[in-house]
Amino acid sequence: MTSAVETRLARPESRTEPQDAPRGRRWGGLTVGREDIRFRTRRPGVLSIEVTVHNASGERSAPSFAVLRSAPLGAFVPWRPLGLLQIPAIEPGGSAVARHEVRYLPPVALAGADKLPPGRLLTALGLDGPEPDRGDSGLPSDPLALFGRGSLYWAGNLNIFFPGKDVERHLAQALRIYPGRLNLAAFIIGDRGPTAYRLRLTGDGAQWAARVADLGDGDSIATLAGRRGGIELGTWMRPATSLLFLAIEPPPNATTGAVNVHVEQQSTGREAVIEFSLDAQAAGPGCYVV
Repeated sequence: MTSAVETRLARPESRTEPQDAPRGRRWGGLTVGREDIRFRTRRPGVLSIEVTVHNASGERSAPSFAVLRSAPLGAFVPWRPLGLLQIPAIEPGGSAVARHEVRYLPPVALAGADKLPPGRLLTALGLDGPEPDRGDSGLPSDPLALFGRGSLYWAGNLNIFFPGKDVERHLAQALRIYPGRLNLAAFIIGDRGPTAYRLRLTGDGAQWAARVADLGDGDSIATLAGRRGGIELGTWMRPATSLLFLAIEPPPNATTGAVNVHVEQQSTGREAVIEFSLDAQAAGPGCYVV
């Protein structure tokens, strides 16, 4: 795993903060937004991560670092350490791009979505029982890849943690869709405890008969194919299983689209957004189709 930084200066150098300044002060005024976290599989088995850090304060920041963590694609899923991002000194109003590279082994497909028990998939993701051996990468598997589907790009969650703040991005990008058919994409809700969740969908792809299904709560692929079933959006619910499916039916002329699954956790009031970018011409097997 490697890291690098690129700095963009807004104006000439100003007063420098002492190198022994507390970490909280070093991050004072520094911000990262969800869309500032970008990651792509540049080549097979190599994930490239870029994080843009902005200095919104009136003073030059001191060099610092942030903790990078990963989790399976989903919402409120346990994080695992992935590495450290070195953040250089940043001028007032300027920004820096921190880069990190992770090598990983693509997972071996287990079974189709209609045959794989949810518990077995959760075990493969390290969410139910002993955590699987991932070598040195720390990257969890893409849930859809365990069905033999998915994108050429790793799909999952990344989290940037620094003093007093943390920012997350949950993303499945360039996922191939099959117009005129039922398409399924898998994601995880990690905590099935006493708390409840409320879901809503946004994005232009949400108009494609989009719904979220819980196959452990009476839904089935057959009922979804008949445009029945699915979780009632906008109401509090407790999923029967941590494995959920986004179901969409793109029209025959569909080319690209996006669906964002907003998951609100009742006990904390926090909301996580799972982003699906969809493309009928994308490489890779794409969504599970019926």
